[in-house]
Amino acid sequence: MRIRTSLIIASFILTIMLIQRASGHVSVTGEPGETLETAVEIEDPTKSFVIYSELHEEGEAQYFKFEMDSGTRLRMTLMIPTEYASTLFRPTLVIMGPGLTNSSNISDHITEHVEMPADTGIMIFNEALQLAEYEGFTPSYFYLLEDVSLTVPETGVYYFAVYDETSHGRYVITISYRKTFTIDEWLLVPINVISIHIWEGQNLVLVLAPLLLTVVIGLFLIHKKQRENEKIAKPTTYIGLIGGLLIIGSGILLFYQMVWALLFVPANLQILITSIFGILPILLGFYTLRTLMRLEKEPKIADNMKLIVVAIASLFVWGGLLVGPVLLVSIGLLSIIQLR
Repeated sequence: MRIRTSLIIASFILTIMLIQRASGHVSVTGEPGETLETAVEIEDPTKSFVIYSELHEEGEAQYFKFEMDSGTRLRMTLMIPTEYASTLFRPTLVIMGPGLTNSSNISDHITEHVEMPADTGIMIFNEALQLAEYEGFTPSYFYLLEDVSLTVPETGVYYFAVYDETSHGRYVITISYRKTFTIDEWLLVPINVISIHIWEGQNLVLVLAPLLLTVVIGLFLIHKKQRENEKIAKPTTYIGLIGGLLIIGSGILLFYQMVWALLFVPANLQILITSIFGILPILLGFYTLRTLMRLEKEPKIADNMKLIVVAIASLFVWGGLLVGPVLLVSIGLLSIIQLR
C-alpha cells in the first residue's frame, strides 16, 4: 500500500513538472533602459519569460534589445493590471529591427517619444483594451492589450520599446515561444511570485499572512496536543514541524491569491493549475508532519530518508518558499548521522 501511494505521488509530481515546463514563464523584474544605448539586453528571446516593469511618467519610453536569426518566431504580449481599466493608461508597443515592414500609423508624436535606430523597420501595436483574464501560475489577473506573433525577416539586432504619451503605470511583457527552465529558475519561482505580488501593490505582510498564520496556528495546535498527552517533542522535531507547516502554508498562500484574484476577474481553466500547485504542497506537508511525529516515537533511518525525499519533492512543487524543505533536509540528515 505504501509503495503504491509513493508511486502515485511520484507520478503526480512528474506530471505537474511537465505541465509547468510546457506552460510557465520565467519571471523578470527590474528597471529597463531609458534609451536605445542603455536598452536591457535579452540574452535568449526564444525562451519564455515575463517582464514586470513600470512607466513612471507620461511620455517615458523603456527599451529592450535582442538578437534573432532569420526565420525565428517571435511572440509577445503586452498587458496591464486591471486597476488601470478606468484610466487613460494604454501603453504602446514598438518593435524595431532590420527587414520589418513599417507600420502605417507612424506619427510625429511617436518619433518624438521613442528613439528609433537608423535603417530599420518599425512596427507599432496599440490596440483596444481586451477582457481581463486570470493567470494560474502566479496567480494574478491582467488586461491584454497586444498579442504579437511574427517571423523575424532578417538576422540582426532588434529592439522593442514600451511607452505611453499621456499617462503612466505598470505593465507586463511576455515573450513566449520556447518554454524551458534552469534548475535555479525553477526553484526561485515562489520567491519571484512574492516579488510580483509586491510589484502589483500588495503589502508584503498581507501576502505572507496565510503562510505565517499556518505556522503559528499549526505549532500551537501541535504543542497543545502534546501537552494533553503529557509529551513534549524534541527541539529538532519542532524545527522540522516548522518546515512542514511552511510547505502547507505555501499551498494555502496560493489558494489565498487565487480567491483574491477571482474577486476581480471571472474564473477560467487555469484555476485547475493553481489548485494542483496548491494541493500538492499541502499533501506533502501533512505527510511530513505525520512522518515527524512517527520519528518522535521511533527514530528510523528509513523514515528520515523519506523525509528528505519529500522535502526535495516539495522544492520542485514550490512548497515552503525554499526555507521549509531546507529545514527538513537538515533535520533528516542530522538524524541519520545520529542514528548511525
